[in-house]
Amino acid sequence: MKNTNIYSYLAETLSYPQSEYAITVAKCADTLKADFPEIRPYFTEMLQFASTSDAARLEEAYTSTFDINAVCHLDVGYQLFGEDYKRGALLVELSRVQREAGVPVGTELADHLPVLLRLLPKMNDSEERTELARRLLLPAIEKMIASFPETSSNVYRSSLRVTASVLETDFGPRIEFPVQPDYSAQIEEVMHV
Repeated sequence: MKNTNIYSYLAETLSYPQSEYAITVAKCADTLKADFPEIRPYFTEMLQFASTSDAARLEEAYTSTFDINAVCHLDVGYQLFGEDYKRGALLVELSRVQREAGVPVGTELADHLPVLLRLLPKMNDSEERTELARRLLLPAIEKMIASFPETSSNVYRSSLRVTASVLETDFGPRIEFPVQPDYSAQIEEVMHV
């Protein structure tokens, strides 16, 4: 990983906007410029939006994208498994990994993308970190991006693309779960249960 701060910044850009949102987005842009210069241009739209929007506009954009009549859901397990029981197994395992790494989940579920982005740099096992990025995060983010219309100008679509690009740069391309009815073995393999 080039710079672990990028994952905290990306997590904040995909979280409900707080008072320092524009500052965090600017820090994210600076980190992208320094460590991922080829990706930074794709973040310009988010940077401009955050720096020119008031709190109400930022909150409205987030809420209409991820909360009320959501265009996109940020829960990785939901993206991969829907409401299937396999998501429950994943949530239990991710909660364990987060506790071990000392990552507070707060009110979000353990498979919430910003929570997992904060977890990545705190994981001690580099193989487990790579597996999380390539087998869970990248395939789920791809589905998140696909939930937006192709012509969408939603700034969060751009942020998701940037997040995927950073993950691919640091960890390599996504690895799909094999298409089969039971993912239990893959979940155990990814999380080394």
